Amino acid sequence: MKIIALALACQVIALVSPSRAQLVTNINDISYWAGSGTNWSVLVLDFKNGGPKEAFAWGYRYNDPAPSGAGMLLAIAAEDPNLDLVYSGNAQSNLFLTRIDYFDGHTVHTQTTGDFVVDSRYWGYQVTGGTVHDFTEGRIDLDATGPAGSGTAPSEWLVAPCGASDESFGFPGRFLASMSWDIWVFGEDGTAAGSQIYAAAAPGVTKPQAKIQTTTDRAFVSVPTEAGFTYQLTYSGLPGGPWTNEPTAVAAASSGLAVFTNFFPQGTSHRFYRVVISR
Repeated sequence: MKIIALALACQVIALVSPSRAQLVTNINDISYWAGSGTNWSVLVLDFKNGGPKEAFAWGYRYNDPAPSGAGMLLAIAAEDPNLDLVYSGNAQSNLFLTRIDYFDGHTVHTQTTGDFVVDSRYWGYQVTGGTVHDFTEGRIDLDATGPAGSGTAPSEWLVAPCGASDESFGFPGRFLASMSWDIWVFGEDGTAAGSQIYAAAAPGVTKPQAKIQTTTDRAFVSVPTEAGFTYQLTYSGLPGGPWTNEPTAVAAASSGLAVFTNFFPQGTSHRFYRVVISR
C-alpha cells in the first residue's frame, strides 16, 4: 500500500480577503527578494487559473558566474516556504516541471502538467534578457529588459528554444544576466504570458502545513486550526483531482489541531489529499 499526500496539502479559500499584491511595472514593485549579490533577475509564475491575480513575480540576486534559469527557480523555491514545486531533473540538467503550488497569503494557486493525451497543458518557459541556446543558431544574447538599467517589466517574451537548466539533452541551456526576466506560463503550447504581474508576498503569512499518517486501510490527516475557519478534507486518486469531500468538516472555535480519518480499500495504490480552508 502506497499513500501519497500532496506536497501542498492545504488549499486556502477566502482566508481573509482578496490578495492586495502590488502590480509589478518595474523591480521596485517586487516584495520578495531571494539570494544575494550585485546582479538581479526576476522570476514570474503565470498560473492562468482564471483568478483576478494569476501571475506573480519574485526577485533574485546573485553574483557572476550567472546561474541558469532553473537555478533561479529552485533557489527561490528553497527560500520561499509558500512556493512548492514538483519536478524532475535539477538546475544542472533536464529540469521538467510537473506541478507548482503557491500560497499568496490568501489563496493557493496550483497547476499540474497534463497527461498529453486528453490534457496537453504544461509549464512553458519564456524569457527576456540573458542568453539562450538555439539548436541551429547556437548561443543567442538577448536584449536587456526595457531601457538600460530601468528594470521595467517586459512587454514581450521569447519562448525559450532551450531548457532552463545548465544543459538539456546534451545542449547548453538558459543563463541569466543582470536585468533578465524569466516567466513560466501554464497552458497549451504557444500560450501567451499575461500582461499583469503581481508581486509575490514578502515573508510573513505561511500556509498551514498538513501531516499524514497511514495504516493498511486508512489515513489520518492533521492540520493546525485557527478560530473562525472551517476545514474540509478532500481526496482523489489523481494529483489534480477530481476531489471528493470527506463527510465531516471541522469548524474551529479555537486554535488547535483538526484530525481527519479517511478509509480506503486495502490494495489501493495511490490516494491524494487536500485540506480546503474557508471562512
